Amino acid sequence: MNKILITALATTVVGTTSFATDSEWLELDREVAAWNNAPIFQDSTGPNVSGYIVGALSSTDAGNTGGVDTTGTDVRAAAVNIGGTLGHGYEFALGFEFFDSTALYNTTTVSAADGASTVDPTSSSFSSGNAGLTDAYIKFGIGEGVGVKMGIFGTNTLKSAGIARNHTLFIDRSYLGSMFAGRDAGFAFDGSFNRVNWEIAVINGRDGSAEELAYSAHLDIDLYGKQSGVEGALGAAEGLAVNLGVTFMTDNSKTDNRDDFADDATLNNSVVDGQDRDDTTTMFDLNLTSGAWGAFAEMVSFDNDHSAFGGETSSPYSAGISYAWSEMYEIGFRYDDYDDAYNTARYVVGVNRYISGHDLKWQLNFIGGSSDPIPGGTSPTTENDSSAVLLGFAAGF
Repeated sequence: MNKILITALATTVVGTTSFATDSEWLELDREVAAWNNAPIFQDSTGPNVSGYIVGALSSTDAGNTGGVDTTGTDVRAAAVNIGGTLGHGYEFALGFEFFDSTALYNTTTVSAADGASTVDPTSSSFSSGNAGLTDAYIKFGIGEGVGVKMGIFGTNTLKSAGIARNHTLFIDRSYLGSMFAGRDAGFAFDGSFNRVNWEIAVINGRDGSAEELAYSAHLDIDLYGKQSGVEGALGAAEGLAVNLGVTFMTDNSKTDNRDDFADDATLNNSVVDGQDRDDTTTMFDLNLTSGAWGAFAEMVSFDNDHSAFGGETSSPYSAGISYAWSEMYEIGFRYDDYDDAYNTARYVVGVNRYISGHDLKWQLNFIGGSSDPIPGGTSPTTENDSSAVLLGFAAGF
């Protein structure tokens, strides 16, 4: 019986294939070759999806800032990122942020240093609920060890600006980290050799797609060990790790449609149009981890054009330290000096309870801040003090 079935099957196969002409076989060969040459059949991988949600229950005491005490729950950041390989050495990335507006792509990018500081440094000013695009680029290699990015991306500057929100030590980024977390359109070359990582980027800059461009050059060196992708000590590389970063940026623009500050640091409500500007910014940061200890310091120096008040050079800075006494708990402290027209300063004390590292954790933050009176006699007219308590969670996937 089996012999009969096998004979019948063989006869059917031979009989079927005998109807194929030479041209049909040639066409099939072409289709197979096309499939093999398609990106999906090269070194590609299916899209990888990742993201995070960062939320907080906050209670704010506005003090004498003239604001209102608040208590409530909000989402500080929520992102979905899609990435993968396209074959032939090409990669792609798409990113979307739904709450943290400081990370979004804006066609007219303006640094926060150009505007007035928040009167209340403890307010939830970094979360606006605006959804938008963060990343949309392709990346490929040229030569040996040199990569090229084209599209919308975040340039390499301070570590605190580029780190994922669920990997931060505190619920919110540092003041400078939030300032430089935004994205822009352009292209960049990057690479690494030995312990040195570098990037040179050309982006649209302050005036969007207008004539002038912005340029940045970033260099960071692993002086010892290897820098990690998290803030604090937990999750960092074992042993001592020290990384020093330097970034230089210049941004020329023809138009600045914004309110600005007059030389006497009082608010000038006129809109300045067609103003030629040549802004340069220099950044430094140092990140260190050793066993259960972590520490960082960062500073940005804005030139006169970039300063928001009276043409004076501004040099805001942040510094912090943390200690992880087990794989479940870490305590940290951070101080932000805005170096703005209000002499705004902020400090944060936080405790993290890790359930699955930084990808699932609870965070308790106490924030205190102060600033000088608003210029021009506007309320408040005395020193402004405020505080806030935040109970937050971070979940990454």
